[in-house]
Amino acid sequence: MKYEEYVKQYGEVEFKGKKYALTENAYCDNYKDGIRYFARAIDKDGNEYEVHWETTYQWDLSNEYDKLENIWSDGSANAAMDKASEALAEADYHNPADVEALIMAMEAIKAALKCEPDPDERERIKARLEEVEAEIEKIGRVCTTDESNACNWYKPVEVEQI
Repeated sequence: MKYEEYVKQYGEVEFKGKKYALTENAYCDNYKDGIRYFARAIDKDGNEYEVHWETTYQWDLSNEYDKLENIWSDGSANAAMDKASEALAEADYHNPADVEALIMAMEAIKAALKCEPDPDERERIKARLEEVEAEIEKIGRVCTTDESNACNWYKPVEVEQI
């Protein structure tokens, strides 16, 4: 594809006065102590680059809230049980691979259900949850299942030639 076709398909970003056509959708990956989003790109001469975006504070706070709320309400155990129920209903008990996977899933669920935070840890989680809720009231919350909210996509933080 040509530069203009990539721009139509995936978009274009500018970094330090130079424009880049993205050649793929951005993806999330681990980066130092957090995450970043990355995508490949090209310049008008066809040179290849990797574009980096940092997540926004609002996104990070909303993610932290979701995780803390899940721990506090013990939603992870409920979700695990729902998944196990679905797997049990859909499993082919005559297929050894399905049976083996189900046994492993059930063991993991049993182990997860035994892992509850101690009372001091629950208090720490509750206190942090209240702090995060107060901060979210000031800046607003974003839906963390919609990655369009994750970054300021018009402002990459780094572009490196590959």
